[in-house]
Amino acid sequence: MDFTSFLLKAKRAAYPRGKYRKVGAFNVFEYSEGNFSYSDVYTGHNPFSGTEIVYYNSVAIWSMHYYGFAYLEEAFTFLKRALKPSEDALFRGPPEVKLGEFLYVNKWKGDVRLFKGTEKIYRYNKKVYTLDYFGGINLPEFLDLRALRSRLKKPLGKLFSIEDLIKLKNKKIIAVGDEVTYSLIERGVKPFVAVYDFKTLRKRIQPNKRRKILSSCPPSFLIDNKPGFLNTSMFYMAKLLIKKGGYVKVKGEEDLLTLAFVPYIKNHVLVYGQPDEGIVVVDKKKALKVLLEVIPLFP
Repeated sequence: MDFTSFLLKAKRAAYPRGKYRKVGAFNVFEYSEGNFSYSDVYTGHNPFSGTEIVYYNSVAIWSMHYYGFAYLEEAFTFLKRALKPSEDALFRGPPEVKLGEFLYVNKWKGDVRLFKGTEKIYRYNKKVYTLDYFGGINLPEFLDLRALRSRLKKPLGKLFSIEDLIKLKNKKIIAVGDEVTYSLIERGVKPFVAVYDFKTLRKRIQPNKRRKILSSCPPSFLIDNKPGFLNTSMFYMAKLLIKKGGYVKVKGEEDLLTLAFVPYIKNHVLVYGQPDEGIVVVDKKKALKVLLEVIPLFP
């Protein structure tokens, strides 16, 4: 099940049909299916405020916050009939619902990754209710990919020699790793993007290689990354680098940062070194399948 399908099912199961349990001053609704879980927690009656959160493998990945109030109590009864989320109107209700003397209007900007909106209810053209909402994707500082390490030991694409890769020099090459970056530079091919940590197999590279990489690909960005993890700030860097090019110096380990480029590559050639085997040219479909096991939404 993908994120959109789950969120739609969760919202349809929640307000107005779901049974909310009382936890102190809060009303709580929860829904789970597969690796996804959802909670809607609100407090107050009029005005009221709350937060919806979607978790994937127990990690919060999306949220929506809302605050609303009514000038007329009957507006809440109509609201329950108007709130019918769909794939085209995922956050609250549809753009417009007219029933008798009541009119529901919902306007929003953005998509599921970042959005804000306002819904209003009118009775005889007079506003009797309003609610503001906003939200988007949430990510932890680091994604834990240690459970995937055995999978990632297998190439995420075809193996190339450096000579084969040189033939693709007219493409925009994204090189992750010191050896592949250095090998390209040595043969007169400057990567469009390079990510390096001045280590190979966790040992420091030779000073001449370090100097060569720095002189040809001086870092545009610096980032920390722990072994076995993926710093999620790399997704935002990757989106920018894909468009403009640039170079990233990593404090820690750069290997798994390759995955941050996968959702955004188009006509690019994304490569990394596979120890004792060669250079891997990433197959986007294959790599994306692995990444989606950990995170179903990208910035």
